[in-house]
Amino acid sequence: MTSTSQRVIRVRHRVRIFLLYAIASVVIALALLKTSSVVEDQWGHDALFKWGSLTLFTLILFLFFIGASENYFGSRRFWVMTTILLIVHLTVFTLVLAHVDGWGVTWLIFFEYPIFVFLREALVTPR
Repeated sequence: MTSTSQRVIRVRHRVRIFLLYAIASVVIALALLKTSSVVEDQWGHDALFKWGSLTLFTLILFLFFIGASENYFGSRRFWVMTTILLIVHLTVFTLVLAHVDGWGVTWLIFFEYPIFVFLREALVTPR
């Protein structure tokens, strides 16, 4: 049996994690949507679909990765690595989308997740 104080601690922990997900989602979505509106002015209407897709897939990818990494939240190295992975992900796909007419490379994003997990396991120790 768990005591009331343990349940309260567990609920607070879940609320913090939910807020982390919500804040990360909003920040990433706003940044990428702002980028897409600027890009749409330069490259046309199809840019909104390309950049909107990138926004959606980036959110899905990083929310799954962060959600599966709860044991690593106390590690500063984990957050630095996740930030670097996000920067690399966005840089690579921004370069690809800027030079490709169609958005047919969405399947590449699904290969990133196992790489992220491998790097997390190899470089970060859980707390």
